[in-house]
Amino acid sequence: MLEATGTRAELLALRVREARDSAGLTNRALAERSGVPRRTIVRITNGHNKSRVNPETLEAIADATGVSVAFFAEPSTRVVAAAELLVAALVDELRDAIGRDSAVERERVA
Repeated sequence: MLEATGTRAELLALRVREARDSAGLTNRALAERSGVPRRTIVRITNGHNKSRVNPETLEAIADATGVSVAFFAEPSTRVVAAAELLVAALVDELRDAIGRDSAVERERVA
């Protein structure tokens, strides 16, 4: 069973939503197609599933959305892309701050 606590539950929620959205399904349609109760789908996609997720549940969701079960454990491309943008922005801000601090220090010394 995949333990769904903390960040794992959030990762699972994100990946199930991505799979569901890529398949063009709503939670209701995913529940119907997978045979997993809608309430369980909602808990998983909202990251509120505090207990372990049954492997058969993940297999049913994977089959219904056309992804592999491994997809649910992989980093999200959306998250990776957002993290890369955030890091780039922070690097730019740090460079600007260092440049300003260096200019101020040069003026102070001069």
